Amino acid sequence: MLLIISENFYDRRMPETKELIRLKTLSLNHESEAAADVIEAIKNTVLGNPDGIRYQLLDSLRKLKEIKPLQFFTLRKNSELLYVMALVERITSLKSRFYYTYNVRYVTFSQYYAAQTLTAGNNAGGIQKLGNSFIKEGMRKHAESYNFTLKDESADNDKKLYYAFVEESNLRSMNFTGFFFEPVRTFSVITYSNIFPKVSDRVAKIGSGEVPHIRSLLDNFYKNHSFYFLDENDFRNNYYVVKVGNAILAGVKAGRANWKFLQLPGKAGKFLIKVLPWLPVFSRIIKPGRFSFLTFDTLYCPPGNEKYLLELFESVCAINKVYAAMVYLDKHDELYDRVMGLKNMGLLHRLFKNAFGKVLVRFVNFTDEEKMEFFINPAYLSGYDMT
Repeated sequence: MLLIISENFYDRRMPETKELIRLKTLSLNHESEAAADVIEAIKNTVLGNPDGIRYQLLDSLRKLKEIKPLQFFTLRKNSELLYVMALVERITSLKSRFYYTYNVRYVTFSQYYAAQTLTAGNNAGGIQKLGNSFIKEGMRKHAESYNFTLKDESADNDKKLYYAFVEESNLRSMNFTGFFFEPVRTFSVITYSNIFPKVSDRVAKIGSGEVPHIRSLLDNFYKNHSFYFLDENDFRNNYYVVKVGNAILAGVKAGRANWKFLQLPGKAGKFLIKVLPWLPVFSRIIKPGRFSFLTFDTLYCPPGNEKYLLELFESVCAINKVYAAMVYLDKHDELYDRVMGLKNMGLLHRLFKNAFGKVLVRFVNFTDEEKMEFFINPAYLSGYDMT
């Protein structure tokens, strides 16, 4: 489907801006909405690195409309955009404690600055070092002074968390954010594909009457996971279960995502980009210029129920008429080992190794003991956030 953006999608005037820091012609700003140059930068962002995978997100404009509340922090030189970081406000939990949390949704350079840093690598020099310093100080001021627009009486008002999921392929983003975030967990992205999926009569999207019960099951299943949250509309509209009678045997939340691959390393990468899109039947997995897939997260799978996961994955793909998926899990979550033990995960799983990355966190007003809980407990991964 062609995405049509109306003229009033964004105001071409500069949004309301609060200047956090200024040094001569450089300024770090908090902008309440995405300005035209910010939207353009996010839309044109290329992720990955020169020697590995490189791709673009094709859903960025749609998600900029969907995600609320979203805050933008821009580094500008004489009002010209150099860099933007976009943060999503969120209430997350770990072991029945609730926290005010910011998810780093976008870390984006202007096209000119991206080209300069991509060419220079780790020796990008002056502007990047100064930018790092600006953003570090700006985020410190933000953490101390910004009032959350979301409110929850059970959340700790004194503590805040910033967190980001950064794949190892996005080395430039990892290097850039690493100066004020610390890695707490490792996550994995597992591929799944099925060219001829069929729907099992035991698999269906949840009904409105099932929402409270399944929500309770998930809250208990993920009670020891950091950054756990459920978006109510997303959950109601996109959660699927395997059910026998009234028993929920397994479940998964599925969202649709679209990428454009610019480069994939190795023979398998060249095959996927240059050959597969033009092969009859196999082209279901990837079209020329577009890779459409489902994001699988929020898995519900009590120990011993792994045998139902492939039935679930296949059926959800068939229902949505999508032939590939990515499963997002903490690498040291026991559920990861059970998913990795599944057989017949499809062509993509055989062609490509799992992708890995880091959960990066900035703690505000946490003791060392409180921080340790985020190092020793698995993280909840959101496929929506990763795409």
